[in-house]
Amino acid sequence: MHNVTIATQWIKSNVEPKTTVAIAYRCFNPDVFYAWLKSLEVTVPPEALDGREYLIGWAQGSALQGKSGFACVTRETCQ
Repeated sequence: MHNVTIATQWIKSNVEPKTTVAIAYRCFNPDVFYAWLKSLEVTVPPEALDGREYLIGWAQGSALQGKSGFACVTRETCQ
């Protein structure tokens, strides 16, 4: 979780609004949570959104086709 926080801070500091950010499942942060709520048609207060398009990675590479931007991923460990 510490690294997700660091990645989120990096995104906020280095990625301009109106940019696409793809987030892997294990990188969920508050911004992705709000994007997920919106995808479920839950009303999200405008001030909770930062203007970036967050694509939630559910292991569906097709969601990234035709897109350019940034990605946040983590190494998956098997247990």
